[in-house]
Amino acid sequence: MSPSPVKSTAALTATGDPVTSPCYLRGVYFVSGAGAGGLTLTNGSGGATVFDIDTPAAVGATYMELPGRGIRCESGLTVSGITGVTSATLFYEG
Repeated sequence: MSPSPVKSTAALTATGDPVTSPCYLRGVYFVSGAGAGGLTLTNGSGGATVFDIDTPAAVGATYMELPGRGIRCESGLTVSGITGVTSATLFYEG
C-alpha cells in the first residue's frame, strides 16, 4: 500500500478536532507569541497525548518535521492545549 499524500490543516488558533479520521502526524508549524506557552495534541478527543511542546517567550516561527512516517493517531488529531501560540498548522497523512 502506498502512502497517502500529506495534507495540512488550516491555521489553528484554538482547541478542537482538526482531523477526525485515523492519520499520521508528519509535522507541526507554529508561530510563537511574545509570552511562553505550549501546544498539546492528543489521539482524538480525550485520547493519549501524542505531541506536547513548550514554546519560547519570543515571537517567531518554528517547523518540526517528525521522523519516519510520523506519529500514528488512530482516532484523529485533537488540539487539546494551545497557549502563547498565535497559530499552528498540522501536516498529516491519512
